[in-house]
Amino acid sequence: PIEGKVFLESIPKNSLLVIEYEFLNKNIPLIIGPKWQRLPILDTSHPMKEINKEPIKNTSSHTNQTVYSSGSFFRSLSISPFATSDLQGGVQLQLNGIILENIKVSGVLTDQNFPLQEEGNTKELKDFDKVFLKIQHPQIGIDAGDIDYIHSDPNFTIKRKLEGLKNVFQFKGWSGSSVYASSKGEFHFIEFKGRDGDQGPYQLVGKDGGRDIAILSGTEKVWLNGKRLERGQNNDYTIDYSSSEIFFTPKRLIDFDTDIFVEYQYSDFNYQKGFRGITLENKLGNSGHFSFGLFDEFDQYNQVDYEDERLKIFLNSDSSRVTQSTALMDSTGDYVLVDSIFVYDPLKTNDDFSRYQIRFILDPGGNYVRKISDENKMFYQHVGNLSNDLTKELYSPFRIILSPTAQKFGKAHLSLNLNEVFHVEGQISGSRFNQNTIGSKKFTNAISHLIKISSDTIDIEYLKFYLVYKNQRRGREYSPLGREQEIMQTRLWNLDHILLSNSDAHYFQSDFIIEKLGISSIEYALLNYGNSLKKRYRFTQNFLNKNYNNSSIDLLYIDNPFKKFHRIFLNFEKDG
Repeated sequence: PIEGKVFLESIPKNSLLVIEYEFLNKNIPLIIGPKWQRLPILDTSHPMKEINKEPIKNTSSHTNQTVYSSGSFFRSLSISPFATSDLQGGVQLQLNGIILENIKVSGVLTDQNFPLQEEGNTKELKDFDKVFLKIQHPQIGIDAGDIDYIHSDPNFTIKRKLEGLKNVFQFKGWSGSSVYASSKGEFHFIEFKGRDGDQGPYQLVGKDGGRDIAILSGTEKVWLNGKRLERGQNNDYTIDYSSSEIFFTPKRLIDFDTDIFVEYQYSDFNYQKGFRGITLENKLGNSGHFSFGLFDEFDQYNQVDYEDERLKIFLNSDSSRVTQSTALMDSTGDYVLVDSIFVYDPLKTNDDFSRYQIRFILDPGGNYVRKISDENKMFYQHVGNLSNDLTKELYSPFRIILSPTAQKFGKAHLSLNLNEVFHVEGQISGSRFNQNTIGSKKFTNAISHLIKISSDTIDIEYLKFYLVYKNQRRGREYSPLGREQEIMQTRLWNLDHILLSNSDAHYFQSDFIIEKLGISSIEYALLNYGNSLKKRYRFTQNFLNKNYNNSSIDLLYIDNPFKKFHRIFLNFEKDG
């Protein structure tokens, strides 16, 4: 028997002894293994007894149920003699009803996570993982969970797919909204030309030109030559959200002069973004309305991220991006460095140079392309600058690390009706942008103002017309949160890139409607950006005659000190 005695020899007197040990509270087990093996064997020779099932009576005194719910609750137990037991489960609940007088509640709650997105080949999409709770009152509404936030006015739109809280309210003639949430992705827009006879795929990229992104489902808007398209195999285009590629259907034939404009939200798996904002609006009776808004969008990082060596390099730096080499010196490497260029040399024909092992990173501004050798091995070759070729996948022997950024935006808008015909509106907006929020970089500030005077349609016997004048000036560092410029800006001004800041534009247009003839539009515009001044003259004629209903004329002339440009588009179709 085990008595628990310790025998020691040659121990000095008055010594302090410390003995540490573990012991069993119960006897040593005679059987080891999973406990399910000791469950009694089921006897299937006896029929199962029927259990008297009596309906459960509702003892609650409140029988008028106003909140209805439905859903599923499940638990699963996996037992295996080769592994540990596993208990899994989930809850999905939908509810809808009235909780108090004039207060409605609805929502979808779940403890499951679906890392899936709907495919972009249909007009309508279903969100697999949308979880939300909505509370509504005649004067206030609150949304929690997965929310779609949209703030729109005639001059710009902010649209974000978020996770957080949003509310709308009305009080004594005022209405407004507020939001505090995390953004699921980054907002961006691009413009590019089509390829002759090529329906796709056309690659969407991030702000830095990177292709390693995922488009958030349902956030894209696509325009073709200024016309908004509809998603779907039976409509205009389809999109692969995971690979960020757009395909156009045969309904929209693409050529080399096709202007394609796309705005979307994407995730590049770097920083999670925070988004917050508040808006107020008051309708000034029949005289007009006033609106005001403040917004803040920023990259989020926690203490763990702050200790990351990659972020520490931005602490005492003004730079917003740094490069980290992915080339390691290795005598067994397949690359040698010759005049600052890495050359693939697996046969070791250049013994006088140091050898490297390199991990090439996908980079839109890279100078290397991927190839296959005669031995069917993949390698990378230096090709020079091909960054303007969107069809090539380019690589670099380094990784680009971006600092966290922050952007603030505010605007105030006033619209007044001078009389029954003429209206005037003005808007002033400001932006603050910080390219490195953890370093010594400071915010850059800029403002923009807009003035617009317009008229309703003026009817004079057989002639109808209206007038519009608009002036918008943007500061040098101005950076809006949404898209402000017109879709066809580059085409109508013959520009090689989209103008977002440092510009001053004047625009005058008059449309004339003549019965049995059509709509004539005359336009004169000025654009001053940088050290360049452009003038634009445009005339369009759309025929309303029943025999030439789809016919049109479009004349465009652009004049600047360095280059003149004109385009004439004629389309005549006769019915019958």
